[in-house]
Amino acid sequence: MIELRPAESDEDLEAWRSVRSAVLPNERTSSVAELRAGADRHTLWLLAYVDGKLAGSGVSNGASTGGAFTQPRVLPASRRRGVGTQLLHALAVQALACGYADAGAQLEAPGSAAFAARFGFTERNRQIEQV
Repeated sequence: MIELRPAESDEDLEAWRSVRSAVLPNERTSSVAELRAGADRHTLWLLAYVDGKLAGSGVSNGASTGGAFTQPRVLPASRRRGVGTQLLHALAVQALACGYADAGAQLEAPGSAAFAARFGFTERNRQIEQV
């Protein structure tokens, strides 16, 4: 069973950070204090659990483009089980409730483009980095 819940406590936000760090191991992850400082009334951090075990996280907030930024992330061991779909749906509901008509995301995993396309996302920009 997949359970979604808001990440509100410092412990929850540490769990949220742990998913981001696992998915993006070579990138810096904001501290809990930085997450709180960068949030506004439209920000929603979510945690996803499968059978009580942390499986993913997500965020929805305003983007510099004027739309919403929605970012579901799923731990590799929990992928292809509906976790990303449930996260994305909840994040989209949040974005709509905040009055946003469109949303964007940053793709991080090889299968992310196909996942995003299933939900109507289209590629606008591509960035290549040497790490």
